[in-house]
Amino acid sequence: ATAVRKRTVELLGELAEPDDQATIDGLLRAATGDDDPGVRGAAVDALDEIGQAALEQLLTELTGGDDGTEAEWVTARKFARALEAERPELRIAAANALARLDEPSALPAIVDALADPDPRVRLRACYACGTIADPRAVPGLTERLDDDPRVRRAAANALGAIGTDRALEPLLDLLDDPDESLRRIAAGALGNANNPTPVEPLARALGDESAIVRNAAVYSIIELLSNVPTEHSHAVRDRVVSELKAADDGTVVDPLVEILTEGKQRRQRRNAAWILGRVA
Repeated sequence: ATAVRKRTVELLGELAEPDDQATIDGLLRAATGDDDPGVRGAAVDALDEIGQAALEQLLTELTGGDDGTEAEWVTARKFARALEAERPELRIAAANALARLDEPSALPAIVDALADPDPRVRLRACYACGTIADPRAVPGLTERLDDDPRVRRAAANALGAIGTDRALEPLLDLLDDPDESLRRIAAGALGNANNPTPVEPLARALGDESAIVRNAAVYSIIELLSNVPTEHSHAVRDRVVSELKAADDGTVVDPLVEILTEGKQRRQRRNAAWILGRVA
């Protein structure tokens, strides 16, 4: 059965050692010859789980291999060419390999792969962009926020990893998304902004129906308030207090207590204490 084969290759990826060539050979056969695309994709990921060397064996027919002495940028260039392969499983493998290499010179090819017709390739391209965390990927990642659910989440995580204001701006709209995971990702990432714009949207997120979203919003708000001059933030602080009182929920108070008692930065602890005092 297809489900059994897929689970089998997933387990092999978790259990096999990098020198277990017999298992690697079996996964290579599954990655290139199984009738089901889900099994083939899972086999590629299993090879990636085993390690870069196992993944490179899958790419040998396109890259011609190497003797282990070539520069990483040369290897990255070969893998980038593999992103144009006809077989989608090989494009998946190339995107995974490029994420492992973390080579900025491959970014243009990875960004192009964000528009690949196969969502499995687009997903891995998002992962790679998040690993490299280069601001040049922001426009392509932003377009993927309207993609399949898994691709959307990967794109949002990658934008959060890049962390510039331009990268974080598209995440503001995700605070109202029906997908709880996307709201959590956005709420957690917006604390890295270098301006106070996200504070009020995050304050509204304190009323989110999801506890994990509310929790993430509290941490991000404290992070942002800690970077805003006190004399410029009273109105924003009052909005935060108002939303906290309306929420009346331990999931937004408990993180404040944790920051107050365990936080390492003085300004964060001070903000947490101020807000807790007002709420109490």
